[in-house]
Order: sequence, then structure tokens, then C-alpha cells
Amino acid sequence: MTLSESLRHPASLATAVVGAGMSIVKFPLLLELGHWLATSSGSLFTVASIFGFTIAPEVDAIPAELLKPVALALGAIYAASKLYRALKNLSETVDS
Repeated sequence: MTLSESLRHPASLATAVVGAGMSIVKFPLLLELGHWLATSSGSLFTVASIFGFTIAPEVDAIPAELLKPVALALGAIYAASKLYRALKNLSETVDS
């Protein structure tokens, strides 16, 4: 693989885009967006799963194959946030 090919590789382009984006967007903003996503993940998962698994397969205009992975990812984020809160509460209970 030549240098030119490696610079045009999709992974190289993705790394460059993420690096440029991280230099423009400040880190505290990303933390706030992550916090918002964790606290809203239950509602977002509910909406995405209803549309992705029940409504979208019945309607041709809505791409069901795109909504299913989104619903699963939001479900994983929701489960991780609930597990984190449970472990944090358990840790606080044991410490006191």
C-alpha cells in the first residue's frame, strides 16, 4: 500500500474528520451531550423501538433496517446507564 492509498483509506479519512471535529468542538460540550444522551436514552429507546420494530416494517416510506440498529444501540446505552446508576447506589450503600 502506497502513501497515497493509505491517505485515501476510509479509516484514515474517518480519523481525520473526527480529529478535526474534536478540535472544533470543545470537550465539555461532548460531556454534556453524553450526559443528555444517558439521561434521555430511555425515552429515545422507546420511540426508536416503536418505530423501528412495529411501525417502520409496515410502512414502505420509513427505512426499518436503519432504525433497528439505532434502537438496539439506544437500548444498550439505556441498559448501561441503568447498570451504572445501580452500581453507584450499591457502592454508596456499602460505603456508608
